[in-house]
Parts: sequence; structure tokens; C-alpha cells
Amino acid sequence: MSILAKYNAEQFSSVEALLEESDFVSLHCPGGASNRHLINASNLAKARSGLILINLKSKNFTMKKILYTLFVATIISCSVESNKGVFGDRNITEEGKINGQELLVALSENDSVQVKVEATINSICQKKGCWMYVDLNEETEMLVRFKDYGFFVPMDASGNTAIIEGMAKVDTLSVEWLKHLKEDANAPQEEINAITEPQIMYSMAEATGVIIK
Repeated sequence: MSILAKYNAEQFSSVEALLEESDFVSLHCPGGASNRHLINASNLAKARSGLILINLKSKNFTMKKILYTLFVATIISCSVESNKGVFGDRNITEEGKINGQELLVALSENDSVQVKVEATINSICQKKGCWMYVDLNEETEMLVRFKDYGFFVPMDASGNTAIIEGMAKVDTLSVEWLKHLKEDANAPQEEINAITEPQIMYSMAEATGVIIK
């Protein structure tokens, strides 16, 4: 069994990707030429807000300055609500948004619709924040996933209002995917085993951007 499999870990393709999706990062590599600038201003600019970076090896003065700057930024970010902000496409705005009921009307007339919808977040994946359910009205939810697994949302943002942009449609969710959703939500095994049929529901499988207020 590999180390990744043993600890249910994931390998990132780049330092930038790691910093974008992590809350804590610890460095366990020596200083020197081979690792110089491994953490730098460019990839720190893409880091998740509130990231805590712990350097356990390097004695390099430049690295100390970078860590001090990051420490100050972390203190500032902790003073605001970290479960709000823009995720995914940074150019997303609220302009042109519709509400959940308007989306339901649009989907009653079309198979799918490119939309920017405002809705309340009902629940969020508690593994990574890689999907969420939003309320379109008091009786209807929509499952939202994020394009190319390219960004996540804060796992503690349930109850907040979100503006989500992407292609919405009526979708059929497989038994396998429904079970996966329940596992991510830490549902009891009996509840997972009870899923035996696909489910038809509203879905936005490739949301490109989210504003959480």
C-alpha cells in the first residue's frame, strides 16, 4: 500500500495547487539551492485566505521574511469571516442574477440553462467542500459541483447566501454518486446502503464561480 493510500492523502500537481486548497502547510525539506524559492511571493499570492504555513527546516533569512509577512496576513484574515468571499472565477459579479424560483421556471421550459442564481446553501461536502446543495425554494434543492474540481468552498458556509454561475439542468444521479455524496456527508452506513435507485434532481455539475455572502 502506498503512503497516499495508507493515509487517504492526495498528491497535488504543483505547489500553487497545494497552497490554493490547503488551510495548513508544513515544510520538511532542507534549505539550499535545490529548494530555494520553493515558497515565493508568486505562489503565496494564490494561497487560500488564512493559510498557515509552518517551516520546520529552513534558516534562510528571505524565507523568514516571507513567513513573517504570511503570519501577519493570517492574523488579519482571521479577523474577518473566512467562509465568505469569491471562489473559482474571480471575475464573477452579482449582475444578472436570478432567484431559485426563476431558475425552476426557466428549467421547466428548457433542458438546461446558463445562469447566475442566488440561493441559500443547505449543506456542503465535509471532506473538502467539493460540492454543495442549495435551496431553490422551500421544497427543492439543487446539487452544485465545481468545474474540473478546480476549486472548493468553505465547509462551514451552510446557511449563507451564494451566487453560483454555471449550466443548470435536470440530471439523473447514479446510485454510485448518491452513495459518494452520503459518504462525504458522513452519513450512517445504513443510510448509504439504503440507496438502491438513481435520483432525478436539479444539478449544476460544472459551476465556474461562486460568491458567498
